Amino acid sequence: SDNRNKDRIEPLIKIVGYEGDAEERKELLHYLCSLFDEETQQIDDDFSQSEIMRYFVSINWLKGIFLAINMYPTVTKSLDLHTNIMADFLSVVGKRCHLKTMSTVIQNEPELLENVYTLPEAHT
Repeated sequence: SDNRNKDRIEPLIKIVGYEGDAEERKELLHYLCSLFDEETQQIDDDFSQSEIMRYFVSINWLKGIFLAINMYPTVTKSLDLHTNIMADFLSVVGKRCHLKTMSTVIQNEPELLENVYTLPEAHT
């Protein structure tokens, strides 16, 4: 039974592109499954979106980070990124995530647009 489970898990690990020992891979799959489990998406739950994001960041799994951002763009607020690095962050999000995700991330960072002025319309 253990070998059969291992045979099922190994292809998943290759797909997600994460190297680690058996216990680390098991933990990764646990967090990954939690990301897709509607019951775990409650704010006070141990596996909240923020907790899942922090875990992916802690293991430096970029595919997981961008998967979480694409699924739940508001989770980027939990990263507490300094305004000075937001341009670089948004550039990467723009390349790796959906346009709708990018829009939501920007809308949830109003301080980025505080001093942005719109140009007056040109009169012809």
